[in-house]
Amino acid sequence: MKKHFLTSVMVALAGLWTVSLVCAGTEEEVMAVFPMSDKGETCIQVQVGQKFSLKFVTSPGTGYGWVLAAPLDEKMLTVMESKNEVQDSGLLGANEYEIWICRALAAGRTEIALKYVRPWEKDAEPLKKHIFKVEIQ
Repeated sequence: MKKHFLTSVMVALAGLWTVSLVCAGTEEEVMAVFPMSDKGETCIQVQVGQKFSLKFVTSPGTGYGWVLAAPLDEKMLTVMESKNEVQDSGLLGANEYEIWICRALAAGRTEIALKYVRPWEKDAEPLKKHIFKVEIQ
């Protein structure tokens, strides 16, 4: 009887430990997503060490794309990767989402200044500009 009870307790604890590991792994996958506002400025708050993403609409068929308008403060944050996500509209040349995955490195305030340009038009004014104001706690 005691042996059966101890085995049941050990199996239950092993199950809880497995659930904890699964939840811990899932937590890593959840990432804050900050879409670009229509106002030319988006304010966001993140924690030191937090991974987050910036999401904005782009039209790659036009040749325009979002690029940094000013260097990042690399002591505060880093852009880890960028990728495009196709909208499922079925239309050729339709808008896409551009997603930049970032990590906050140190507490403070910084900005991610972007401009929407055609890279080969060196002297042309940007079609749009946007600033992500980032507060890292």
